[in-house]
Amino acid sequence: MTTQKKTTAPFLDWANARLDEMDATVTSLKSETAKLTAAASKNAETILADMQQQRDAFSHAIKKQESTAEDVWAKAKTSLESEWKAFEANLQRYFDETRERNGQQIAVFRASAEAQRKTWLHAIEEIQKDTAGAASEQKARAEAVMKRMRADADAAKVKLDALGHATTESWSAYKAALTATRTAFDNAAQAAQDVFKRAA
Repeated sequence: MTTQKKTTAPFLDWANARLDEMDATVTSLKSETAKLTAAASKNAETILADMQQQRDAFSHAIKKQESTAEDVWAKAKTSLESEWKAFEANLQRYFDETRERNGQQIAVFRASAEAQRKTWLHAIEEIQKDTAGAASEQKARAEAVMKRMRADADAAKVKLDALGHATTESWSAYKAALTATRTAFDNAAQAAQDVFKRAA
């Protein structure tokens, strides 16, 4: 990994993690929409189409910024954060419009939780690759970060799995849990990249 890629990695990790959740959400809703009543399905399909467009635009924006410098990525992230919030708002609108929410909310939550789990695992694998030939001091710091990431990933999995088995939670509770574990990943990814910055 080049120095530029290392310094922009936290932004790219952040963006790809959100994109993975967008993909998981859209895929989950597609399967659930078929189970709705005719009236609810019509509204749901309109909102879902908007969400797919938002997902595609988000993906395009990431590809456009992949090779840019850190300061450019920092500015792009502000725009992507707005797009992410708009996607979340559309998801809430979807639930409000269909009014057949409980099963859908659980399905979306579980899909998002699984996407987050894969994000954690991928990030740890990438750090392992990047530190394979590193100097002993840097490698030791990276291994300490990976150990902490594994612990955080395990804690996130336990938390999300427990909530995923509940059937009476509100979407606000599901959303709060996803937000908390998402933030934990962002912090862990930043800590990992700080190791590379110190060595650059």
